[in-house]
Amino acid sequence: MTELLDDVYQYLDGAQRYDHYIASLCPFHDDSRPSFFVYPDRYVCKSCGKKGFTKNLFTDLQKKQGVFIQKKETFFHSPWTNWERQYGDLKQVIKLAHRNLINHNKTAYLRKRKINLETAKHLKLGWLDDWITFPVQNCTGQLIGGIARAGETNKSQAKYCTYPGMTSNMLYIPDWKMIQYSNQIYLTFGILDVVSLYQLGYASASTITGKNVDPVAFHTIRKRIIVIPDDGEEIEAMQLVSTLGWRGKVMKIDWLKDTKDVNDLLMKDEDYLKRVLEDREKLHASNVN
Repeated sequence: MTELLDDVYQYLDGAQRYDHYIASLCPFHDDSRPSFFVYPDRYVCKSCGKKGFTKNLFTDLQKKQGVFIQKKETFFHSPWTNWERQYGDLKQVIKLAHRNLINHNKTAYLRKRKINLETAKHLKLGWLDDWITFPVQNCTGQLIGGIARAGETNKSQAKYCTYPGMTSNMLYIPDWKMIQYSNQIYLTFGILDVVSLYQLGYASASTITGKNVDPVAFHTIRKRIIVIPDDGEEIEAMQLVSTLGWRGKVMKIDWLKDTKDVNDLLMKDEDYLKRVLEDREKLHASNVN
């Protein structure tokens, strides 16, 4: 099934390859933002509504672009599979990656993104083969998965790669205790965004499959969930919030120039991001009172 994604990838414009799906510009309408999502079995455009079976999409795209198109090498291999083959189970891989990050000073990319060493240590972030690793734990502290984000010089087709077996009803939560003792949490569609919020002291969570999150992921979190979408992802955030009932709320942010997400704001103007979040907290407190 993943080989079919490799085949489809070569015919899509603006495509970003993840381990279980592709996000790209829609080939069926004039698309300026990636709104087309291709999964091993089906595809859907969140903008124009076009959908169907991926096996048929491959044939349609071939016909559209012509049978003489020059194919690209698009083979994708999950780093987690290779790492477990070389270094042992998931726990050993996470430990090795964390030691690499700390002991061999592989923190340049995180520093660039304004993620400090204290945060990296507490969250057990790691570095391995130019991937930044994020261990995923459940509410009891058990390691249940991992997320790898491609570094700046990584040539992989995938920006993010999740540990095999992880599903869209799982969340990345940096600190479960913060979730437990907070009456509301912030939800982002990006891993670095939620790490940024954690670093500023906010209870937060992130999806592990971008905007395509299964609402089942929130069934056990009976708290107010404030979704902070990237600039341009407001529609998807509203769609998610509509499934959460009283818990869901979309937070609107006036983005600064050249910023589109929480981590961008952290890098550009941390004080501004703090003020935005503090204003939100004051609003929530006044509504409660």
